[in-house]
Amino acid sequence: MLYGPHGLVAIEVKRSRHIERKDTRALREFKKGYPPARCFIFHGGSTTLHMDDVTALPIGHALRDLGELLGSGGGVKS
Repeated sequence: MLYGPHGLVAIEVKRSRHIERKDTRALREFKKGYPPARCFIFHGGSTTLHMDDVTALPIGHALRDLGELLGSGGGVKS
């Protein structure tokens, strides 16, 4: 979890190349308690996915765009 001037950001890292809805469970539960939080899974795959209120990003893209993820309104390049 990261907190700064642009709000709360929750990040989970998964080694898997394939992300399924069940993989977002912990972040979805977290979001229930902190609705304004932006939630991300960084994963080993190559596809950006949006599941419920969680965005799954390939780790290479996520690290490249980390400053944008943390410092802006959450816009993500695909």
